[in-house]
Amino acid sequence: MVRERSHLPFVPRVDLLCRDPDQACCPRLEHVFAHQKNRYGLFIRTVGIARAQAKLTLANLTYNFDRLIFHQRSAATG
Repeated sequence: MVRERSHLPFVPRVDLLCRDPDQACCPRLEHVFAHQKNRYGLFIRTVGIARAQAKLTLANLTYNFDRLIFHQRSAATG
């Protein structure tokens, strides 16, 4: 028996996982990137992969420090 091609477009497995309502991976990542983009003005437009990676690494480090300060303050207040 020969199967005909589906009329639906091919969707990668990663997209299917992110669209599953039980999976919370993508909204968390999108939240982090949205925070970096809005608060730090993150827009990477550089020449070279190394500079782009350095800029992204510094933005991630800054975000992690902000989260650390937030958690320390919330733990101190109770």
